[in-house]
Amino acid sequence: MQKNQKKTVCNDGELATGNSKNEDRIIYEGMLKEDASSSKKINDLIEKSVAVFIPVGGALGLFFVFYSIVEQNYYWILGVVILFFVMLFRFVKTQELKRVESLQRFALQNGMEFNKDPTNFFFVDRDKIELFRMGVLPTNMLEKKTDEYDLYVFDHTYQVRRGNGRESIYTQTVCLFRKKSRSLPGFSLKPESVFHKFASVFGYQDIDFESNPQFSKRYLLRGKDEDAIRDVFKSDNLQYFEKMLGYYVEASGADLIVYKHNKEVKSKNYGDFIQVATEINNMFN
Repeated sequence: MQKNQKKTVCNDGELATGNSKNEDRIIYEGMLKEDASSSKKINDLIEKSVAVFIPVGGALGLFFVFYSIVEQNYYWILGVVILFFVMLFRFVKTQELKRVESLQRFALQNGMEFNKDPTNFFFVDRDKIELFRMGVLPTNMLEKKTDEYDLYVFDHTYQVRRGNGRESIYTQTVCLFRKKSRSLPGFSLKPESVFHKFASVFGYQDIDFESNPQFSKRYLLRGKDEDAIRDVFKSDNLQYFEKMLGYYVEASGADLIVYKHNKEVKSKNYGDFIQVATEINNMFN
């Protein structure tokens, strides 16, 4: 007599059976889909608001300028301020559209697919990649699948709220490589700061290599399985990073990401960025 299996229905209507781990995964993916859907709705609302603000704001600004000329008052100052913000919004919007067009051309020339606002990018485990704990809803995604790995290049933005209530926004262009045939230990590699050096005195983990003091001086390397991490950081890898400064690399299982913190890569530099990221990824095959 067979035991009854607990069944769970996914958000997309598929029926899944299995243990609690599978069910947790289904719930997790469903939450990410909801996050993506909510984010898209917010982005659409912002797009519509900006589209309305530019013509309405421009007309309002001109009204105050001409009104102040007729009435000989100081309302022209308000008009100029409004026109300034209209021009600023228009400039930002124009630059964004130019970047999207450039990335579309780059994708076409390099056999990649382009998606400005993907909503189905929910398969990354946020608990294993430190950057994605801040959020994993990308924009301007380029995608290419090869026999060796799947490549995703996208802009990643997250927000940090400070103790004083102020918020900081960070945007970086990220290369994500997924190679199902590998299983990397979870690690995080980033440029070492003065704070990191000070914290290491009090026990903050930093995996150093006596054979490569320059690497240990310039980079902070962390992860749970130190022995496994040391095994994948060969001598050639350490020497490479001694020369390539400023890069962040995180990995776990099949996934590896490369980026520079708060650095949005210009579309004209995408080729060079992907080339460097690919070199780094190939070190950990």
